[in-house]
Amino acid sequence: MLEGDAYSLRGMRRSDVSKATLAWKNAAVKSYFATLTN
Repeated sequence: MLEGDAYSLRGMRRSDVSKATLAWKNAAVKSYFATLTN
């Protein structure tokens, strides 16, 4: 299972990684401001 996960990670395109990173940062910023306003 671990070998399969590592293979899939290496096979991911850089664009997919960038999209996932941007989505994570966007969610983190939203939750951060939500904490400030609440």
